[in-house]
Amino acid sequence: FTGENDFFVNPDLLFRGKQTTVEYWAYVTAADVGNRSAFNVGEADESTNRFQAHAPWRDRKVFFDFGDTRAGGRLEAAYDNALDGWNHVALTSNGIDDMKVYFNGVQVAQSSFAGSPSEQSSVTIGGNRVGRFLFRGLMSDFRLWNEVRSAQQIRAGMYDRLPS
Repeated sequence: FTGENDFFVNPDLLFRGKQTTVEYWAYVTAADVGNRSAFNVGEADESTNRFQAHAPWRDRKVFFDFGDTRAGGRLEAAYDNALDGWNHVALTSNGIDDMKVYFNGVQVAQSSFAGSPSEQSSVTIGGNRVGRFLFRGLMSDFRLWNEVRSAQQIRAGMYDRLPS
């Protein structure tokens, strides 16, 4: 995926809430940093019911939104070390009391937030559903799991190709 003011929508996805892992490879240059979203699950942008990642935002952070962002459903991590090269990004949540951000298989942030978004349909890769905050850079091997993958599973599988 080349993020040049473009995005991809799969309307057939149905996320039923609770546990998840999102993984993808990204190449973002320092010049491409801005108000950007890597992906968004769902058809609306509601702060009380979000499943998305702003990566990287203008402050050079990744924001992983899962559930109610006003009640602790946002986890942030510095993105500076992930600029100007290919990096594997993984975001996990059990939907109860654990959210994590990994870069290249190494955990860089964790939260003990309890909650998850409700059932959502569709996934937008390269921005959010309303067409704002378009991703700038390159993205490859986007994976959305309905389970929490461990650090060991993330590291062991991040270079694997999945059958199409």
